[in-house]
Amino acid sequence: MNDKHSNKSDKSPQGFRVVPAATGKLWLEEAWQFFRSQTRVLLFAVLLLVLIWSLSNVLVLGMVISILSPIFTAGLLLGIRAGFIKPPARINLLAAWQLPGPRKELVLLGLVLTLLGLLINYLLGPELAELQLAMTSGVASEVPIDALKRVFLFSFASVVIIGFCTWFGLPEIAYRGRPLLSAVLLSVQAILANWRALSVLGFWLILIWLAVVFVMVIVSAVLVAVLSMLGSSLIGTFIISLPFLVISLGMMALMYVLQYVCWRDIFSGPAEEKPTLEQEPQIDHNQDEENTRVII
Repeated sequence: MNDKHSNKSDKSPQGFRVVPAATGKLWLEEAWQFFRSQTRVLLFAVLLLVLIWSLSNVLVLGMVISILSPIFTAGLLLGIRAGFIKPPARINLLAAWQLPGPRKELVLLGLVLTLLGLLINYLLGPELAELQLAMTSGVASEVPIDALKRVFLFSFASVVIIGFCTWFGLPEIAYRGRPLLSAVLLSVQAILANWRALSVLGFWLILIWLAVVFVMVIVSAVLVAVLSMLGSSLIGTFIISLPFLVISLGMMALMYVLQYVCWRDIFSGPAEEKPTLEQEPQIDHNQDEENTRVII
């Protein structure tokens, strides 16, 4: 484990550590270094994950994809962990499916999240219908502000609650096979106990995102000006949207790397993350000359 994280306190009786606030910035630095060294495999894995999620709009298949979504995410996290322990990263999005204990808990998590999503859609049904009607009418003054506020606040609260439950809960299930309820409760406790370091991390992520958005707006304005002189076309639209797509995939990949790094420093011990043959049965490490690999 990196020496710059060696100032962590010992584990508390709850099974996690409370790290200093400055660790939040160190997490970002280490995650960025790993992302730079494994950019291609991470971007491709996240792109594949997004393509799988896009199938959730299909009637029957979408329900299956929604329930199995934690399986694919856990596979990505397993690949990231293996890449830290023994580079380069080889990511198998179905790696968690090969582990009977975590597989059951991850499917249960997917089922709970799917039912929660259906409940949210049911509760926000009238407001969403109002907003959709206002947008299709094309009159900005007719947008129902109360409905918009309710949808925003409800969605924000749902994202925060789900994030508290799964930020450490999902890695605990994937890496250790911890039962779902225990993993969720432990995740909430660890986040509340480490709110300082996580707040510092969030602050830096917001600054980075604002800087990225500012640069992308300028780049997009230049591209629009150039393409307007050449004439609008489908290819032109794709060229304009391509930088946003790449940046979005990069930010998503960085967040998954951060999820592992945070879990490692708060939950894991130095001996657990050393390269050992016993820790890597779930990842296919065939002795070949490939630098990166994404499997599904």
